[in-house]
Amino acid sequence: MRLRLWIGVGILASWVCQDGYGQTSVDLRTQSRNVDFSAAHSTKPLKTGTSLPTTCSVGEMFFRTDSPPGKNLYGCTATNTWSVLTSGSYVAGAGIVIGGSTISIEDAVVPLYYTGSGAPTVACLPGRDFYTDITNGGFYFCKAVNVWQLASSSGHTHSAGEINTGTLDVGRLPGVAVRSDQANAYSAGQKQTFQASATTAGLNAACAALPTAPANGDIVCDSGDSNKVKVRSNGSWVEAGGGNSGYNPLDFTTVSLEEHFICTTETTGQMGALGWRQWNFGSPTGHSFSCIGNNATVAGLVGDYLISSGTVQDAGTALSLGGTGLQFYGIGAVAGWEVKLRVRLVSTTAVAMFVGFTDTASGTPTNAIWFRYDTAMGDSNYMYQSCASSTCTTANSGIAADTSYHVFRLRATTPGQILFSIDSGSETALSTNVPGATTPLGLVFAVVSRSTTSKSIRPERMAFKWTGL
Repeated sequence: MRLRLWIGVGILASWVCQDGYGQTSVDLRTQSRNVDFSAAHSTKPLKTGTSLPTTCSVGEMFFRTDSPPGKNLYGCTATNTWSVLTSGSYVAGAGIVIGGSTISIEDAVVPLYYTGSGAPTVACLPGRDFYTDITNGGFYFCKAVNVWQLASSSGHTHSAGEINTGTLDVGRLPGVAVRSDQANAYSAGQKQTFQASATTAGLNAACAALPTAPANGDIVCDSGDSNKVKVRSNGSWVEAGGGNSGYNPLDFTTVSLEEHFICTTETTGQMGALGWRQWNFGSPTGHSFSCIGNNATVAGLVGDYLISSGTVQDAGTALSLGGTGLQFYGIGAVAGWEVKLRVRLVSTTAVAMFVGFTDTASGTPTNAIWFRYDTAMGDSNYMYQSCASSTCTTANSGIAADTSYHVFRLRATTPGQILFSIDSGSETALSTNVPGATTPLGLVFAVVSRSTTSKSIRPERMAFKWTGL
């Protein structure tokens, strides 16, 4: 009976042990060999998550589910250090070819360079091959299959037709070449000939404003004066002869007057070639006129007069073409006329000078078109002024008064608008308070003393022209 009990206990213990082994985990590292999961329903050999574990030991792997496809697999390459194990596929750029695990580069991306002595003789492909002549310093490129082209060489030259753009260094120009910023000067015995053809002029001067720093001998086409051709002579611009600028005594549509103030009998109404007369401003005492004649110290000066104001303050005198006769009728309301007056101040202190047209022997005229310099008005520059019925419009020339000769120019190209300029400079237009069509004006050179000391001016030349009559 006792024997049967022990046999039963042994069988029960054996069954319990076998059932317990069915619930025990298997350690694949030590309890398996040649494991094959190919027939498994599913396999997940890696830990997964959206963030890497903070600790790891070398050899561990982790699948990060929030990384871009192809960059999900990480390995622990050092203690607590994760590294991505894949980087995705490669994309070929320009000139790159990827075939499997092979990467190829086109010839155009990596050119071939050759060196040698003298010109190249090897075969070449355009866009890829280059050659350096180490003896002569020449550099070649392949411009067509087996055709080399010299790009540059030490001391090489090109024909003029091969140079299309760019700027040559001054040192490369021949000694006789003239740059655009140089004067084209010819020595004695040399000349430049301009031959006209049936359709093209030999020489053409483009019309433009007069130069600000002219020299005697300059020839220009003045765009500011009806495109007239002018020559710079003795410090003044002179219209070239011929065409509308020439004098034709049979042309009754044009009036021309000129005065050089060559000495004549100095009586009222008979001064100069045109019969200028004395015209007093106020009640001067000790005023005078005297002919200076030729002044050898001033180039181009034929003759001039010395006009002195006398010693009465705010009184003076004028050299007048017209005077009470007033020869220029309604000139402020018409166009086509021009006058130039050359004169200088003897002193710039306590003096007034008026040059131009007026109908009143006064520094405060009723009607006038003239140049003014008047220290009593606070002038330091020459002023432009037009007055009608005692109301005046004044503009500053910006040119300081001095004792040098100046050419004062008045002209009208539009009725009712007067153009003022000095020494062929820029013009200023005045179109308000211009004397009207019924206002006669006389032409004057006037001087007034602003102290009890006599003051003087020296008129030297006048030229007047009126066209389209």
